[in-house]
Amino acid sequence: VIDGNDKIGTYNPDIINGTTTFTSNPGTLTITSYDVLTGDIEGTFVFTATDPIFADPTEYEITNGSFTLNIL
Repeated sequence: VIDGNDKIGTYNPDIINGTTTFTSNPGTLTITSYDVLTGDIEGTFVFTATDPIFADPTEYEITNGSFTLNIL
């Protein structure tokens, strides 16, 4: 995060054992629907996840990501 306006996806392949959290580099986020009355938002995302400090050269391709949230 450089100026607080960056949007970053994260991926942790092994939360239990505390491995590195990989971050998006690059990626896309698409809002597929937004209902103003209910506040429901749905969307999809894809990104390549890499180690932000470059200690682990592994790259993960996150595909078919989706989300639903409510902002009201």
